[in-house]
Amino acid sequence: RREDGLSRLHRQLFFAPCHEAPIRRTRNASLPATHLTPELLGHVAGIGLLTAASDDAIHTRLRELGVAQLARQTGVSITRFVGLAKDFRAAAVLAEWSMPQL
Repeated sequence: RREDGLSRLHRQLFFAPCHEAPIRRTRNASLPATHLTPELLGHVAGIGLLTAASDDAIHTRLRELGVAQLARQTGVSITRFVGLAKDFRAAAVLAEWSMPQL
């Protein structure tokens, strides 16, 4: 099992019951991506791809987007949402790509 950023991101977003099965979007209720709309998922990805953003800055921006309320409703900690953003960052670093600084 690989532990690089891209592999972690893949496990956060998708699953396949076996190697031969098609890959599907995760439905694991303990993972933050399960609870995100496509719009919010795009925001989380964008925040993560801003490579200069600190954990605190990511946390603050997610709260501004209403993720704290979503975290309370779903029982998934906001720290896990921050981790998802950081997994997008790690995957981008692995791919040697990042967004320009805003």
